Amino acid sequence: MKQINASGSMPHLAGLVINRSDKQWDRKVFAERFPGLAKREQMQATLPATRDRLRETLGTGEIVFIKRFPYTANHYYTEYLNTQWKPGGGIFILSLKDGSVRQVAAKLAGGVFGRFDISFDAKRIVFDWKRSHGEGYRIYEVNVDGSGLRQVLAAPKNEAELVARYRLDYHNGTVDMHPCYLPDGGIAFVSTRCQTSTLCHGGDAFTTTVLYRMDADGGNLRQLSFGALSEFTPTVLSDGRIMYARWEYVDKGAVAVKCIWAMRPDGTDSTEIYGNDIDFPTTMIQARPIPGVPNNYVLLGCPHCPQNALGTILRIDMNKPIRTEEPITYLTPEVKILAEGGWHFRDPRSGRMVGDGGGKGPLYRDPWPIDAERCLTAHKPRGAGSYAPNGYGLYLLEAPGKVAPFFRRTAPDHQLGRHQRPMPRILLRPT
Repeated sequence: MKQINASGSMPHLAGLVINRSDKQWDRKVFAERFPGLAKREQMQATLPATRDRLRETLGTGEIVFIKRFPYTANHYYTEYLNTQWKPGGGIFILSLKDGSVRQVAAKLAGGVFGRFDISFDAKRIVFDWKRSHGEGYRIYEVNVDGSGLRQVLAAPKNEAELVARYRLDYHNGTVDMHPCYLPDGGIAFVSTRCQTSTLCHGGDAFTTTVLYRMDADGGNLRQLSFGALSEFTPTVLSDGRIMYARWEYVDKGAVAVKCIWAMRPDGTDSTEIYGNDIDFPTTMIQARPIPGVPNNYVLLGCPHCPQNALGTILRIDMNKPIRTEEPITYLTPEVKILAEGGWHFRDPRSGRMVGDGGGKGPLYRDPWPIDAERCLTAHKPRGAGSYAPNGYGLYLLEAPGKVAPFFRRTAPDHQLGRHQRPMPRILLRPT
């Protein structure tokens, strides 16, 4: 008579793989009978090794990121208007040494966190946060150690009037989003305070966001751009300019082209970076400069619709002819936008690019470049749909198309509630 012991829930007897030694069990048979569990085990084994590589490569011991549910809006730019209200998540700091995480701004855990930036001295985090379904995003700041939480910019004094006047098929008045620190101590962000309607949708149902700036205390609020269509994801270049995603209709169709521009911190000298005559991908957003590589950028290419700025990662080399596609290198060539209304991904069996309206293929978001070949990214592997609540994790992308996870939850995260898997976003914190 032999005794069988099991930790946790006892598996069905039909699925048991019995060996004489728990250290020499037949992994091949296990993988054949339990492919999902085997894949999960392999992924979990990869996490520490990837974190160690990042520690050595980056010279940092911590990475800041955001967890939240994936947005469910119907366009790349309407996450603040008509995405479903799914609160939960927060700002977390991941230890690359042991994989532990700690939460900052925990008092705001009942809302939704959008995008953030870290101060140049790596001591503060500025971010946008939405308290409830009926309110817009607001800009907050917190120290990296979790102290000093404060709201930087209050809603306009006539916010209640604006909500009553413009509330049609969305659920807020003014929105302030996507903050980033400026070298002069100010903060740039995008906002609907311009009260401009997107041209293809009357009645102010899709309010335009344009660039603003303010002092660190929220004073001296100033509008920097006056476009008729939405602008997003500002970040600072090495020369102090603000790089951002810009959409406009001049000599273009309603869907393409959304490309990358830059301006000085005072709003002058607005200049195209790249993409003003490129049809696909129809949307370029979340651009960042590649450290140490002049005139090179990493950005996300995504469709105009159906969903929420998810897509493929491109490297742009602006030392090549700007009015061509020569500057583009796909760092994730297994997914592309070849037609509007979804994605295409390379079928692993046939090798062909196939249509992917539901986002079942691999998807990426928020690339953070390390060098010309590598970046950090939020990533969903092939299989689950684009809204999968536990589909996304933090990955190291090593071109071309090679990814390795360094943070991913495969069991319910009790800090957030059962089955909540918000979309991560990433940023490095220097040591």
